[in-house]
Amino acid sequence: MALYKHRKMAEKNVEQVGDFDIFTDEKLGSGSFGSVYKGKHCTTGQNVVAKVITVTRENKEYVEGEIAILKLGKRNKNIVKILFDELIGQEMWIVMEECDLGNLAQYAMKNPMDLFTKIHIMHQCAQALVHLLNLKPQRVIHRDLKPANILLMSGDGITAKLSDFGVSKRVSATATKLNTGAGSHHFMAPEMFDSNDEAMYNRAVDVFSLAVIIWYLLKV
Repeated sequence: MALYKHRKMAEKNVEQVGDFDIFTDEKLGSGSFGSVYKGKHCTTGQNVVAKVITVTRENKEYVEGEIAILKLGKRNKNIVKILFDELIGQEMWIVMEECDLGNLAQYAMKNPMDLFTKIHIMHQCAQALVHLLNLKPQRVIHRDLKPANILLMSGDGITAKLSDFGVSKRVSATATKLNTGAGSHHFMAPEMFDSNDEAMYNRAVDVFSLAVIIWYLLKV
């Protein structure tokens, strides 16, 4: 159980969630997934982002699944790190480390990259995939790998981090196949398009998506 209480602070447009101040007037984006805001750790000043999702009967499984997978990925530096999560009423607050360079799609359009940088980013993504696809007792299939779901962080070179696990699935080592639809069309493996209810696919779909992303990077 969380040790902190969610409360509205005296300062306008600031919410305290756990040990973090979230600035609700600094929205970074919004969509069907919810809204994302800037924030800081109350004492260290670490920059963070907070995803706020209204939990419904329809999306409850996806929200809980994303949080569980983010926690599984905490041991890998190439998966965005979750710092705090708490359900407040019908709103799930998920606080994560800030990736200050935005996502790969945004970055690649504005910043020319040499071949070494592109290979470095893809190598990091591959390392994250290896981690997810070999977790025990349940492996994780991302199912929506695309440049917009790869976040970049500055520092000693560029660090790439996989994010957005809302449609990801955890599967056992003995039941590795899925047949539910997911993903973004341009980066989906062919077997995921099959409308046959009996059609099955496995973790190889993430490898296919990564290959398409590599092709995309070589072209931009």
